[in-house]
Amino acid sequence: MLLLASLSFLFYQSIISLFPSYMHAWTQSDRYAIALMFLENGFNLFKPQTFNLETIEGVIATDFPIVEFFAAAIMKITGNTEPVIFRSFLLSLSIVAHLFLFRSARLLNYAIPTAVWIMVFSFTMPILLHYQAGFIPSVSGYAFFLIGLYFAIKEWKINDDSIFYWAMGFFLLAALVRKPFVLFAFAYGVMHVFPIIKNRKKIIGSFIAAAIFISYFIYNAYLNNKYGAALLTSVTTADGLGHWYTLILEIFKRWSKEFLSTSHYLILCSACIISLIKWRSLHKQLVIYFLLTLLLGIIYFNVMISQFIHHEYYFIDCLYPSVIILLLFVTSFIKPYNKYIKYLLAVGIMISLLKYADPFLLDKFSNKIWDRGAQVMHNYEGAEALLDSLNIPNEAKLLCIDVHSTNRPLIWSNRKGYTLRNTRKEKLREASDKYDFDYMIVQNQYFHSDIHRSDPEFVNHLKYVGSNKGITVARYLDQPFNQEVVDFLDFNNTQTFRLKDSTLNIQDNWSNVLYSMNKDNEYGLTFSYTIKEELKEALMFSIDISEHENCSIPISFVVSRKGRHAQYLEHYINGMSQGENAFIFPIRIALKEGDVIQCYLWNKNKCSIKYLDATVRLK
Repeated sequence: MLLLASLSFLFYQSIISLFPSYMHAWTQSDRYAIALMFLENGFNLFKPQTFNLETIEGVIATDFPIVEFFAAAIMKITGNTEPVIFRSFLLSLSIVAHLFLFRSARLLNYAIPTAVWIMVFSFTMPILLHYQAGFIPSVSGYAFFLIGLYFAIKEWKINDDSIFYWAMGFFLLAALVRKPFVLFAFAYGVMHVFPIIKNRKKIIGSFIAAAIFISYFIYNAYLNNKYGAALLTSVTTADGLGHWYTLILEIFKRWSKEFLSTSHYLILCSACIISLIKWRSLHKQLVIYFLLTLLLGIIYFNVMISQFIHHEYYFIDCLYPSVIILLLFVTSFIKPYNKYIKYLLAVGIMISLLKYADPFLLDKFSNKIWDRGAQVMHNYEGAEALLDSLNIPNEAKLLCIDVHSTNRPLIWSNRKGYTLRNTRKEKLREASDKYDFDYMIVQNQYFHSDIHRSDPEFVNHLKYVGSNKGITVARYLDQPFNQEVVDFLDFNNTQTFRLKDSTLNIQDNWSNVLYSMNKDNEYGLTFSYTIKEELKEALMFSIDISEHENCSIPISFVVSRKGRHAQYLEHYINGMSQGENAFIFPIRIALKEGDVIQCYLWNKNKCSIKYLDATVRLK
């Protein structure tokens, strides 16, 4: 009953991660793209492709995409290509793997309540919990590792060669789908080297596994050379001891609370302390395996340390497995004689673990206003429908500007092409000349503040094709022509409100009118508009700056409904040049009569600014 209750609660926690609106900008979108492309390329397992044509035909060298292959097969059978299909498959794989972890604990003669909370401990490790139903291969690699660990423990107990092959097979599978897991296959193989005569079959099995891994590694190098490199293929070590120390501090600051929760730390530390007293009862093979994998994990951590700053899921690759191995042998001290104490202890531990899981997941999957990835997702909502309505063929190649991703906008557009993550003038011009594309897509929200600010003449090369509230589709012309940003972004025939007009003839639309702000002014110019029956899609706020210090002033955009925020966005006046600067805010909610649209300067950083005029356009 305790096992069923725990699985039910874990399944409930996992439901939260089945329908997140956010997709990781890089790895998750790349893996999802690979799965979708299997549907197009006839399930060619050894020629994985994405929507991004940065490489020839979009073919990329990547970890063995067997998980994406099966996810695509399920999509084919169900006729559904939505992310939830892929997520459900990965979540199911993770749950099955944790049932194997439960069986591992039972093999070590732990009581059912103890085995259950060990399973819950692993399932709720924060970073793993966050990506549990995501497309990151670290999670599927970890799942195969847990299954391999079960067979390894079973082999240690009964010394059966056939079980050794099962263990090595799953360790190899984990290494193929995520290369760093080769550390755990290597450590397992090393433990069977001596004595050579006795372990000859296992040594041969280990060498066969190594040969398969190395062969696929060489094949990936071939794909890189033939089609071009798209993913990270180099090490990122620290540049000296000082840099290493700085990186360690930053990693600890960012991820210490997400590596494990407070409950995880307390449980693990308590188990370690008490196990020191009863060290004679520890499982010797597990201790040796732990020490080997921990050493290899620390080496890998230092080799790739620069990546840990921005990619917390790297911890799943090298340290989470060692944490679970450690937990499995230090938990041997929990042997209460009264069965009720066993259950009470297990329930208490699980409550402390699960109490953190729900708010953690809700926070991780919430869309932050500063998160460009989440904003890109919103802006590209309905991109495929827009392109279809403009009669843009599926074969057309796109160039998506300022998207901070390799595949996401192309997936949402359901077309192949290229993405540009840098809006410096030289990069904009280089991409326009370098790539063979038919249409260019820009995000309305960031066009003026990013692209136009970097290259004011760039808009003169863009011929408007069509737009919605999030994006604008254009043809790129080699021969420029004169046009204003308001014309290109289709803001020319809109309701317009100007600061100067309002100072000559006071209207209800403006308040707190200031031509300058200093540290004593918390709020500056405030625009307010009440919706009657009309529909609005976006707001453009233009401000003519005459002088300001290098300080950040948010321009806040709010849609209020019955006194509560229904939508909130920010742009920052930060390092802007003098003259006119414009900021666009898409209205993403369905407006109702009585909703209030506001746009205002919020001087929360106590800055100073002087401006000559301000204009709001509503369309």
